[in-house]
Amino acid sequence: MALNKDVVVEEALRLLNEVGIEGLSLRSLAGRLAVKPPTLYWHIKNKAVLVNEMAERILQSQFQDLRRRGTDEPWQEWLVYVFNQLRKAMLSYTDGARIVAGAHFSATMSDIMEAAIRTLLTSSVSLRQSRLIVLTATQFTIGHVIEEQSPLT
Repeated sequence: MALNKDVVVEEALRLLNEVGIEGLSLRSLAGRLAVKPPTLYWHIKNKAVLVNEMAERILQSQFQDLRRRGTDEPWQEWLVYVFNQLRKAMLSYTDGARIVAGAHFSATMSDIMEAAIRTLLTSSVSLRQSRLIVLTATQFTIGHVIEEQSPLT
């Protein structure tokens, strides 16, 4: 199988499930792929880029097509559904919430937040309130899942 970005990201997610974010390094990933680190850097420039790609893949697992709010569905119920999907996506990988939180940019997360704000706006919630609600729900969900995924001490 030829090495490409998709192969690298998929293997990184498998490695993440085995060793967690603390054990994930480009060197260990290169070893698993049986390539030298410079070969890996051809596809993934650095760990920050890898984390962004992993976060994107984690989020896309649940958000390939974001369900629109039903005409009779209260916006609050729809928003709970969206953030339950976010929780489910992050819980599907070891330290998934830490990966999503550590991503510098995620087009999928931007799409989720934009759809949520747009939904609230169409439900007569002000722009300021919509942004605050979505930002709070996003940060709460990520933080909650980080806590869920943290080992008990």
